[in-house]
Amino acid sequence: MNTWDISGHCPVWMRPALWILAGCVLGVGISQASAGAFTELSSAASETNSTVITSTRLTFDQQKRTAIFEEQVVVIDPQVKITADKLTVLFSEDNKVTSIEAQGKVVIQQGEKKATCEMAQYEVNDGKFVLTGHPWVENGRDTLSADIITFWRNSNRILCEPNARLVIRSEQEVFKDGFMKE
Repeated sequence: MNTWDISGHCPVWMRPALWILAGCVLGVGISQASAGAFTELSSAASETNSTVITSTRLTFDQQKRTAIFEEQVVVIDPQVKITADKLTVLFSEDNKVTSIEAQGKVVIQQGEKKATCEMAQYEVNDGKFVLTGHPWVENGRDTLSADIITFWRNSNRILCEPNARLVIRSEQEVFKDGFMKE
């Protein structure tokens, strides 16, 4: 398994983009990593204030300006966590991230917030996230789903279409010893 610690001598362009993707969408679940590896990586990220990315394979192409992490991709950051089958980062000539795409069993977690989908795309210039492939967002007990969930991090705007569904769980107990009894 390859490990890339984004602090130190690795390209600086990676850390902010991955943190933005994960932090804004939600965070990382470690379904594919072993519990021991997750604990070890979380600990390393927290202690060094670093973002650590692990995968079975990393292909970096400076001419194409891409970094592609494949198989059992795990991103651990002090703020968020992400898992996916593949993570592709594109960057500009001046080494700034232009877009990030996570594919295959994507899980993004931050605290009680969790998003799952088959593909998550982030366009840095627009601050726009697009979740597709059965996207599902949980915040505590509340859930949001649609065929496509798009949101803009700078304007706190969200668009869910088609088949949008929001479920807000009440803290009250319904139908127990009477209707809506607290």
